[in-house]
Amino acid sequence: MSIRVIEEKCVGCGLCSRECPQSAITVSNKKASIDKYKCVFCKLCVSTCRFNAIEVFSQRQENTEAISEHKGIAVYAESLSGKFNPVVFELLSKANELAKTTGEKVKAIVLGSGFDEKDLSLLKKYADTIYLVDNPFLKYYRDDVYSAIMAYILKTYKPSVVLSGSTIRGRSFMPRVAIELETGLTADCISLEINEKGNLVQTRPAFGGDLMASILCEHTRPQMATVRQGVFPVDDSINKNGVIEKVDVPSELFKSEMEVLEFHPCFCSDVNIADYDIVVAGGRGLKNEKGFALLKQLAELLGGCVAGSRPACDGGFIPHSAQIGQTGMTIKPKLYFAVGISGAVQHISGVEEAELIIAVNTDPNAPIFDIADYAIIADAFEFLPALIEKIKDKKFAKK
Repeated sequence: MSIRVIEEKCVGCGLCSRECPQSAITVSNKKASIDKYKCVFCKLCVSTCRFNAIEVFSQRQENTEAISEHKGIAVYAESLSGKFNPVVFELLSKANELAKTTGEKVKAIVLGSGFDEKDLSLLKKYADTIYLVDNPFLKYYRDDVYSAIMAYILKTYKPSVVLSGSTIRGRSFMPRVAIELETGLTADCISLEINEKGNLVQTRPAFGGDLMASILCEHTRPQMATVRQGVFPVDDSINKNGVIEKVDVPSELFKSEMEVLEFHPCFCSDVNIADYDIVVAGGRGLKNEKGFALLKQLAELLGGCVAGSRPACDGGFIPHSAQIGQTGMTIKPKLYFAVGISGAVQHISGVEEAELIIAVNTDPNAPIFDIADYAIIADAFEFLPALIEKIKDKKFAKK
């Protein structure tokens, strides 16, 4: 469903514009227009208009031939300074798995600036075709420009499925692309399969993680989904020899409402927690910086990295890039050490597939204990120093 202005009925009175709570309606030359990126589909304008000049309509692509024109599984290959985000190769691996069922080709879409053959060589192993837009204007990320160019590519090459990582960038501009293409988008998927009708079954947590919802996009194309890092494994056995196809994009798509004055990397972790076999994470129970200082000591002794739950990240004790859970990272380490984490379903969904889970909490009824292999009921500020000393003694004894 969508909403639009019937121009022949609109008199430009401006009443809808004044009533719109999102400031999504503007009036120019006595005609109203709706900004589909701002509209939240509250339909207040429909009931407000005295001339019945605004209507709700169905966008369903009932034409089977139109849907059948879409072929291929495309992956947005997010990059920064030529380096591709690790989730890209997870998605390309999954795309190749899905392609075995559909018999379609796998395509990677690259937007950015200053790529060379070395940068793209890894993608060529996983994709049959790489659509490349290399332009100096794309050096800095802008929502409006990236979404416009992505929409143009998808309209031109018509893939059936489009996948992106649930990164800050993917969550930012992929919804805009879906709006432009008038199709659906399922966020934070944890499973992707092709059903007997050839549709993509997109599964994601719902109701705070208590249920799993399987979502279909049967009437529109492409079928779009975002996936968090760590959900799918990387298949190193794939060895294609993809072809790079440079895409000529209309110059008007490079116009932006945003001007980038300077670029400073955000405050984030200097490590990728998904790459570590041992992850030591802290939660609200660690209370302050001293608690996380102890956690860091433990991680260094074990050869792991430090992560945190959402309350710990929101409290500023650890960067959001090291957050584990439904709104953070999904990881599968060999050892997960959870200290002072109660274990809300949102957090558990990001770590439940760890090989070994050790949980420390003062509350014997903490939900984290339901998935823990070892449950330790103790005060973290008493337990951690004692454990650190034991590990140090053992290490020195070996030397």
